[in-house]
Amino acid sequence: MQFEGIDTPQLIAVYEEDTHYVHVTYRGELTPQITAEFYDWLGRLADTIGIETVHGATIDFRQVTKFHQQNLYTAYRESRSANRTMDMSHIGVGMIVESKQEPMVRLSMNLTGQLDRMRIVYSPEEALKFIEEWSQKKGKPQ
Repeated sequence: MQFEGIDTPQLIAVYEEDTHYVHVTYRGELTPQITAEFYDWLGRLADTIGIETVHGATIDFRQVTKFHQQNLYTAYRESRSANRTMDMSHIGVGMIVESKQEPMVRLSMNLTGQLDRMRIVYSPEEALKFIEEWSQKKGKPQ
């Protein structure tokens, strides 16, 4: 089943049916509205195909130029809400950053408490490698 992605100037989100991976790219200023838009899309994806079919995710922050001051709270709230309604514990996530985004992404990861299944990485290749390792560790298909 093909699922429609998002393609806006600030957010690209796609689900690859052949790999069962979600790929997200944030661009420009990361605002609470953009974060909420992603989580709304993720909820629709889960309702449509089932979150258990997702095997991994890459979230690319390298094109983020600014984090809105309220975005950290929104990311925390949306993540907590999503984790209450969906079991995403099987999904390894590579958070792709450059040095300027790393502190904010690391802080967000610490606040949401998802450190075991997420890793800060510096390239898409490194993200995919982490997801593969995570999947093998959890005994899940890649």
